[in-house]
Amino acid sequence: TGWDVTEVLKLDGDPSDPSTVYAATAYGIFKTTDAGETWQEKPLGLVLPFTSDVLVDRPDPSRVFAASEEGIFLSRDGGKTWSPAGLEGKGVRVIVQDPTRPEFFWAGTEEDGVFLSSDRGTTWTQKNSGLKHLTVYAIAVHPSQSSIVYAGTHGGGVYKTSDGGRSWMSLSKGLAVLDVHSLLVMRTRPDVVFAGTLNGGLYRSTNGGSTWEFNSQDEGQVWGLSSR
Repeated sequence: TGWDVTEVLKLDGDPSDPSTVYAATAYGIFKTTDAGETWQEKPLGLVLPFTSDVLVDRPDPSRVFAASEEGIFLSRDGGKTWSPAGLEGKGVRVIVQDPTRPEFFWAGTEEDGVFLSSDRGTTWTQKNSGLKHLTVYAIAVHPSQSSIVYAGTHGGGVYKTSDGGRSWMSLSKGLAVLDVHSLLVMRTRPDVVFAGTLNGGLYRSTNGGSTWEFNSQDEGQVWGLSSR
């Protein structure tokens, strides 16, 4: 994106067009339609420029969600314009779409915990029972069981729900660092979960989060994890 846009926090691509990618940055949302050769800023309608996540709706790639300091914003025209879409006034850190039920979305916030939408992002319900650390930087959904969701928190390590967010339990045994900024559930082996920490490197669980062992990146800041 050039030297003037350096704080790129998240990326997401159009599943129907591999050359189209969106970037969430400290300066707003940027979009490329030529596989990164050029980028265009897409700020129209965003209240504040800082965006920490961007998500393309899989069934309808013209719908793009942005996580901002002033809640969730939605574009219905591929990023040309944006409008508020829930959680107004809350600092939203992450948005995740359920891999098997695309009408379900999860959002993690700064100091307000986790929210769930079951109607494609139209309405949001807080799901914090048992969640004692309410700053959530990462969310990962089981690849085939929508009721199982992991949350990475600031200061509280990893939490897990097995009932679709009705209750959460702390699963941080073995984590030496409890600031978790990225999570990944392996699609082919869903009992294997990775947790990226801030200044503590990467951890791996082979039993669905019950216990964790250090994996790699000693003292590293692991901000993102991806699997294809």
